[in-house]
Amino acid sequence: MLFCERLNLLEFRFGTLSSGLRYLLPSEAQWECACIKGQPDRSTYTMSDVAWSRENSESQTHPVGMLLPNLFGIHDMFGNVREICLDICTESLNHQGSGV
Repeated sequence: MLFCERLNLLEFRFGTLSSGLRYLLPSEAQWECACIKGQPDRSTYTMSDVAWSRENSESQTHPVGMLLPNLFGIHDMFGNVREICLDICTESLNHQGSGV
């Protein structure tokens, strides 16, 4: 949250963020929509094409954009680092591997 606040201040100060817009963390529902609903048909790619995992990460994080984007043009929605969302997920969501 602090990063988003500072980024907003800098962008406003330099005039690079339009009035009324601001950076913020997504809600869990927004993240899930961008992640899951943005994925192409699985017959056209393998998980290693769009996600970092034990099999292809060499146990390291990687720069954003090294794998294919989803249908929304967003890279690295699976794997690489833990997702952080604005709202707090329930215990049941955490056990389902929501990554939050």
